[in-house]
Amino acid sequence: MSITVADVMKLPSMRGAKVLGGADGLARVLSSISNAIQSELFDRVEFLGNELAITGFMNNPDDVELQCTNIRRMASIGEVGVILFYVGIVMKKVDRQLIDLANALNFPLICMPVGQMNQRYSEVICEVMELIYRDQMAGANLVSELLEQAAGLAPHQRTVDSMLRMLADR
Repeated sequence: MSITVADVMKLPSMRGAKVLGGADGLARVLSSISNAIQSELFDRVEFLGNELAITGFMNNPDDVELQCTNIRRMASIGEVGVILFYVGIVMKKVDRQLIDLANALNFPLICMPVGQMNQRYSEVICEVMELIYRDQMAGANLVSELLEQAAGLAPHQRTVDSMLRMLADR
């Protein structure tokens, strides 16, 4: 697979989106896109990494410390970045601490156009998954792609079970 966060930024649904921090991580390869899991559910979900997360921080729009905790957790499990929706509406602004953390972790922090409610998660999800699907169908070397994806996982996630799930997803 060769779809990067930078490739996602070129999609029509990402028009007007800005990278606020973590730009050094734009070359990271992703395998999927998902809704970010908030802290209270984090320990109950199994992650395979290499996903681009989307969120509006609806559960904690004003809690910068918890937002930073969520960013650290996503980065620690191998997520490749996060797209923020509804900034200026639900989450009033992106705090400088989030931007600084994203820069320190090389974890792309992408903000959809501020103050716009007409942005939809589903539009971004569909376009990203279509891009990934087309890339997978054109890919010639499944084994090397799966190994590259596995290398991006946290060490405790590099198991046979994880590899089988990634293979099943393909």
